[in-house]
Amino acid sequence: MTAAGDDDVCSSAVGLSSAAAAGTDLREVEWPAQVIVSSDPTEVFTSLAAYCASVLCDQCSIDLVGRSVARPPSYHRVSYPARSGAIGGNRGQLDRLAADGALHVVRVQFDSAPSETDGPGPDEFGGVAAFGWHRRAATRAEHDMAGVLVDHAVRTVLWQRSVAVADAAASKAANLTIALETSRHIGAAIGILMYQRKIPQDAAFELLRLASQRTNRKLRDLACDVIDTGWLDPGPRGADPDDHELGRV
Repeated sequence: MTAAGDDDVCSSAVGLSSAAAAGTDLREVEWPAQVIVSSDPTEVFTSLAAYCASVLCDQCSIDLVGRSVARPPSYHRVSYPARSGAIGGNRGQLDRLAADGALHVVRVQFDSAPSETDGPGPDEFGGVAAFGWHRRAATRAEHDMAGVLVDHAVRTVLWQRSVAVADAAASKAANLTIALETSRHIGAAIGILMYQRKIPQDAAFELLRLASQRTNRKLRDLACDVIDTGWLDPGPRGADPDDHELGRV
């Protein structure tokens, strides 16, 4: 393990915890480049375990449980270094190692749910992160840093999910706006054709539809042409016996 200096660990912990307490936008918080930023907790916690085992502790193991109202729970375990299966072993094995002084373990529980009484949401997750130090206890700074990193990983997943929801909502709103504008343009063009040709609404729409097929252009674009020029491009002449019904009155 490449151990981080106690001052560096403490400084990182203070910076992350202060940002979390202040509700700072996570995009503005310095986050270890080795830890993936994602809405998938498996990706985030897998990379977190690898990072912690390289700079914070000797071994890191994370048990992750995914919960959903729509499907059975999912389980994922990751341990770094890969050969260090002991820390991810059963509780009796860990207790024996701790009793022998071979491994000092700090466990950090985490849960994405706001409270236990709320019940599982659509895609919640939780679990236990175990940090192990060989033949020595963790310093106070290392202990605090372990908790801060786990907490920040949970916040990172939740933040990325909220960003995805916001992006989807913005995209839906943009699509609805385009659809509304398109509907208005087509409605205005139909009104112009109805007035020009003294035909009912259905017949005016059919003119637009036929012109769209023949010219291979969108209804919206043809409607805008009608609004701007009063002219409906009928497409190639002679393509249909009703061609005389298209074009300027």
